[in-house]
Amino acid sequence: MIKLLIVDDEQIERMALQQIVEKGLPDAEVVGLAPNGRIAVEQAEQLEPDVILMDISMPGMDGLEALERIQAKRPGVKCIMVSAYDDFDYARQAIRLGVKDYLLKPTRPADIVKTVRAVIDVLLEERREEGQREQERDRLARLLPIAEADVVTQLLFDHVHEVHLAELMPQSDQSVQYTSVVLTLLAKRDHASLGREEEYESYRVLKQLIHVHSDARVGPMVARQIPVILVHNDTSSTSYRAHAALLLRKLLNRMHDDAHFDLFIGIGSPVQQLEKIRQSYYEALLASADLRLPARHSFYEDLKHRSDDDTLSYLEVEKQVLEAVRRDHRDSLRQQVLAVVDTYARNGRALLAAQQRLLDLMLIVWRLLQERGNDVAKPYYTSQSTTYTQLRTETGLLLDRLLASADEQKQAIPPDAFANLKSYIMEHAHTDLSLESIAQYVHRSPYYVSKLFKEQFGMNYIDYLTACRIEKAKQLMLDKDKSLKAIAYEVGYHNPNYFSRVFKKCCGTSPTAYRTRLLGENKE
Repeated sequence: MIKLLIVDDEQIERMALQQIVEKGLPDAEVVGLAPNGRIAVEQAEQLEPDVILMDISMPGMDGLEALERIQAKRPGVKCIMVSAYDDFDYARQAIRLGVKDYLLKPTRPADIVKTVRAVIDVLLEERREEGQREQERDRLARLLPIAEADVVTQLLFDHVHEVHLAELMPQSDQSVQYTSVVLTLLAKRDHASLGREEEYESYRVLKQLIHVHSDARVGPMVARQIPVILVHNDTSSTSYRAHAALLLRKLLNRMHDDAHFDLFIGIGSPVQQLEKIRQSYYEALLASADLRLPARHSFYEDLKHRSDDDTLSYLEVEKQVLEAVRRDHRDSLRQQVLAVVDTYARNGRALLAAQQRLLDLMLIVWRLLQERGNDVAKPYYTSQSTTYTQLRTETGLLLDRLLASADEQKQAIPPDAFANLKSYIMEHAHTDLSLESIAQYVHRSPYYVSKLFKEQFGMNYIDYLTACRIEKAKQLMLDKDKSLKAIAYEVGYHNPNYFSRVFKKCCGTSPTAYRTRLLGENKE
């Protein structure tokens, strides 16, 4: 029932409005009748009405003052102003206070019912939408700790999930247009003596802050770099840039006094298709190449606008370098890096500036290799080049050292690493087992774990975890005394509805239908 409060200094008017509302609106209940503004404020606090019919002109505290005081404590309340005066100034003030409609006395009962009905319908629609948002928040709160890092890793480094993408990324809802933009948070550690616990605590604080202030998916921290996919609803009143700027201010202000991290944030360009999200990631990396900027952040769009045609062509080639790293195309990577050197030389760029930019690019390559699970040494030039020929040679050697170090890391992987991973996941599949926790178990990067599964088992980590849970659920279905809800919880799903959707996606039928057939076959 919708609760109404009627406020009018004339008793006959109050009683008439109550009779009209209760007769014409069966889903509305008049919970209070107030003769003046002061009592209306008191009753609004005690009775918590959803809708108020408020007379404007009353002795003492008038309707506008009463409404202002009520809204200070109950901002969600809906109000319909009632007055015998067609006064524009009153109406203008009422609109400023968020009044939903305006009735002039005398008003026909049918018009009163129609007006109140319209306000109630708006209120019910808002409640329905808020209920959906609350369900969405609850669902994400359950799913994000487990699958968030894996989804970000796959979107930026590999391919898009089929089962879990629709649950975690709102772009799957075609009725709303979303924009995604990637931020890279580079946390430079000030003190080499800091341990992993302090480092992870700062990461946890950052992750929590991001979730509080934005709709975002936070990737794992590797080499103190954190990729973030910021999701922006294009129907909102703010632009993606304002959304990103607000978030980065919150992050930079919060981490300003943190003893562990000196934060720098690169922001890529917005994209509307998830298939293009990797380009935004490369741009965020390139935007964070110069960590000396005093603003502690850089938008790739600004980088483009400040650049001439030659610099823009450099940026496009540098993105191709990063794509070659992701694909592990060694020949292409070398060609692209040396093409950057040749382009600088051909365009007459100052040698010192070119070497600094190439070092920035090599550092980004190093960060990407780190994210891929290669604990390689940080690159640096042994000396300042005096010619472009020397710079080209030194850059090639620098890249060779990076790749050789990455190859050594691959060869150092124990032969039983994958078998141990599978056993550990099977044993702990019923828990909130995240990609990050698995990576910590094997002392490798989250990307390494994800990539190892893809190469060795032909599926992603989250898909293997799902397969383990579904297989366990099938076994538990043989116990007729266990409800499907109990089974969902036992195999690690906190939301039975989500369990049903995943089960149907994996098995082609609902858990109920599958169990009915399973028990029928065993009975025979």
